[in-house]
Amino acid sequence: ADKATSNDDERGSSSSSSSVPQHTLDNFVKQLERMTESHQLEMSELSRTHRLEIDRLESELETERATKQKAKARTEVASQDKFLKQMRELEKKFTGTIRENEEKLEEARKVNEGMGLKIETLKREVDGLSKIVDERDA
Repeated sequence: ADKATSNDDERGSSSSSSSVPQHTLDNFVKQLERMTESHQLEMSELSRTHRLEIDRLESELETERATKQKAKARTEVASQDKFLKQMRELEKKFTGTIRENEEKLEEARKVNEGMGLKIETLKREVDGLSKIVDERDA
């Protein structure tokens, strides 16, 4: 009889401790729903803020890339201009050198031609002198 009474006491005490008034459960569920809704709103706001930040950063990145590309293009143009200027300067220098060499070559041709004529004249003189010497010896 004592065991039956203690079992009933356990059941009674366990059922009374596990039975929470319905209005407390309802309030708890409503509080959970409010917390869930609040959490969802916070997550939506964080997601929106995150998306805005990503968009801003992507825009900054695009701007930075465009700026670097323009700078690179300006550098390439400046480099090409510098190259062309150097090429023109070299062309002027070598054109001048070629003219000088052509003038020297022309001068050397004239001197060579003059020397050739002198050699021909000297050969004739030698031939003439040889004839005179041959005729005198003969």
